Amino acid sequence: MLKGKGIDYDRVRQRLFLLRLGRRIGVEKACQRIGKHRSFYYYWDRRYREKGWRGLADRSRRPHRMPRLSSPEIVTAVKRMRKRTHYGKERLHDELKDRGIVVPVSTIGKILDREKLLVKQRRYQTQKKHMRVYNLLWPGQRVQMDIKYVPSEVSPIGRRYYQYTVTDECTRMRHLTWHDSIWTVNAVETLKEAQRSFGFKIDCVQTDNGIEFTFDYTAQLTAREKIPKEHPLDAYCREVKIRHKLIPPGEKELQGKVERSHRTDGEEFYRTIKKRINLMELRNRGKRWLNFYNFQRRHSGIGKTTPGEFTLERLKLYPERLVA
Repeated sequence: MLKGKGIDYDRVRQRLFLLRLGRRIGVEKACQRIGKHRSFYYYWDRRYREKGWRGLADRSRRPHRMPRLSSPEIVTAVKRMRKRTHYGKERLHDELKDRGIVVPVSTIGKILDREKLLVKQRRYQTQKKHMRVYNLLWPGQRVQMDIKYVPSEVSPIGRRYYQYTVTDECTRMRHLTWHDSIWTVNAVETLKEAQRSFGFKIDCVQTDNGIEFTFDYTAQLTAREKIPKEHPLDAYCREVKIRHKLIPPGEKELQGKVERSHRTDGEEFYRTIKKRINLMELRNRGKRWLNFYNFQRRHSGIGKTTPGEFTLERLKLYPERLVA
């Protein structure tokens, strides 16, 4: 009976069968039957004579020496930075370079893969409808607004928290609020706070067609002869002269900037919370995360600067955008 640790027994049995078949009907006929060259037979026959059936198992192809392997100090630095920030290999390269540790991006990727620190992202096979990249010129030209469901591992059992997000498409500046319900007034209050927080005028707010942002697709569907009532967000936008733009149904890629920021929240903020917390503590932690995101975390989409720095650069070009 074959016994051993880490051995593929099926392959061992197949090769042992080939050797026995070759001795019975001849090497050439045995190799023709399984579709292999004679050299295949003689290779495993030599291995079998030297080490017995254990010689028929695959050996590790790992090299005996790896002179170009990264030093333990570099590996430790990459692992610590990854566990602390959950950054990808490009952003880790920039952060380590600022600390005087120069490591190629490809090397960081191999270290993360070898240390099993990579998270496999689920990919959906969908056809992209919009290939154009929308880069706006001045702050507040258009902001994207959406809701993210706070992971259930963070909220108390039986409770659900919601994150309201406003992202400026030009500068990537964001404003976040957290609530324990989806209420139409929450969207209005979040937009008001974002206007005060940003410090520049907002011309247009873009949302999806959820009931928290509009009644056009969800309210009074059975009463077609009636005019849908006005949504509080629409009323506020009309009052302060902000255009409210709705994306076409089913085209979430038009909200790409705010959706991508939600992925960052999940990877770098919510994943660091190891216990269930109440709404007050979530808001306190969220404020610190928002300050870090806007004024310390570099964004590759705006030239690897922070949203705060990029906002100041743009406001120098468009000073009329500042709120008086």
